[in-house]
Amino acid sequence: MFRTAALAAATFAAATLLPALAATPAQASAEQCTAILEQAGHKITDATRDACKAGEESPEKCVTGLTADGVQDPQLVLVACLLAAAQTSGEV
Repeated sequence: MFRTAALAAATFAAATLLPALAATPAQASAEQCTAILEQAGHKITDATRDACKAGEESPEKCVTGLTADGVQDPQLVLVACLLAAAQTSGEV
């Protein structure tokens, strides 16, 4: 139930946040993922870094990893994972 609610919130957040993220440079990466989490007050751990790194190949793995790491804000998770994914795709 919680996972479904979090997914629904993240999906809704995507519609709100994607226009703002469209201006994100293609150089975004796992480093930007961890930076935005740190700026939001999340303690950066090895699990955080691993989740952001996984996001460069699979945003779904990033979302799962950050959620397991204790990031509770679905919008923050979505933004961080999209930043990590932008590295390889060149777009958001």
